[in-house]
Amino acid sequence: MTGKIHSQVYALDIWLEPAQISFRAYLVKDGKNTMIDTGPPLGSPEKLAEVLKAYDLALKDINFILNTHGHFDHIGGNAPIKKAGNPQIMIHREDASFLEDHNFCFEQFFAPVTKASNPQEDLAKARDGFLQEMGPELKVDRRLEDNDLLAIGDNIELRVIHLPGHTLGSVGYYWEKEGMIFTGDSICGLSTPDGSLPIIYDLEAYKQSIKRLLDIPLNMILGCHPYRGISLPPSAIRMGVGEVKRFLEDSLEAAERITEAVATVKGDKEQPLAEVADQVIARLPASMAFKPIAQLMMPQFTLTTVYNALYRNKG
Repeated sequence: MTGKIHSQVYALDIWLEPAQISFRAYLVKDGKNTMIDTGPPLGSPEKLAEVLKAYDLALKDINFILNTHGHFDHIGGNAPIKKAGNPQIMIHREDASFLEDHNFCFEQFFAPVTKASNPQEDLAKARDGFLQEMGPELKVDRRLEDNDLLAIGDNIELRVIHLPGHTLGSVGYYWEKEGMIFTGDSICGLSTPDGSLPIIYDLEAYKQSIKRLLDIPLNMILGCHPYRGISLPPSAIRMGVGEVKRFLEDSLEAAERITEAVATVKGDKEQPLAEVADQVIARLPASMAFKPIAQLMMPQFTLTTVYNALYRNKG
């Protein structure tokens, strides 16, 4: 599916099979062509080329790739686009290793959760799966910092808003003139409809990021997954000042409730992580509709958030 959301902004929808949810990348056309995130690894460059063909573009026609963060489902199209036309790839410096050093990424961000989730799992096998999932390593052309200004066409300038939490280097790309921000997964609402917790690496940073956006004039949030709110249906896009504010407030409410629930759980690394996660979920409001681990198609999302909230930086 594709869709025009603004005279110069287009949504590119891609189905993410393992998680059974859609992924949304964005194309910005303004003399030059910019992709904001590139979707999951699609198996063949032809599939991504087919998506772009709807806009009379080929892979070689993309001038800039702006990644909102480094997770595989946001960078998977980088390699075929880079190979075809050599666009400038940009990502926040805190997430650059997701493109340039996959072994470091696995050890730093994924191995601890993998070991805690399933101590019997072969870590080398898990690493091999991770490396395959991430695709080829790529050089970052520009490491971004907070408040960098990016001229991506004849008239469009985007400001980098550092929004750590989901990852350390998550950002939003803010088009101030239009009150529009491309957030990727920086703001996760109550996560996707499957009932997982939102994936959060650093809860305190995440809450501060939401509060920062509440202070910025916004009338449109362009995300990448159909996140739900407390009383908002799942959607990747939030339009209008009222809906944007409500989604941000719902996201903050969910993060605060998770923080409170985690604080009441006496997590012990000797206890199975799934049991600890279920204790956290049981303490969350039933109205938020988070599901226990056994009912989740992708339990690693919830396990990641609970592990990081309880054990990260605690030895």
